[in-house]
Amino acid sequence: TDPLAACPTIGVHPAWPPDFDNNQVVDIVDVLALRPVFGTAAPPTSPRYDLAPSGQIDIVDVLALKPVFGESCT
Repeated sequence: TDPLAACPTIGVHPAWPPDFDNNQVVDIVDVLALRPVFGTAAPPTSPRYDLAPSGQIDIVDVLALKPVFGESCT
C-alpha cells in the first residue's frame, strides 16, 4: 500500500490498506482475503494482512475492517 495516496488506482496502485482486491470498496471479498493467512505469523517482509500490527494474522485484523466495511474510497 501507499500511505501517501488516499485512494487506489484500480488495478494499478493499491493505496488503501483494507481494500485487498483494490476495487475501492471494502466488502466481504476483502474480509475473505484474510482467510488463507488467518492464524499465521505475518512475514516481516510482507506484513500486508497484519492490519493491527501484532506479527500474527488473527481476529483483531478481521475486526480492523469493521469500521470501514461498506465504505468506498473516492
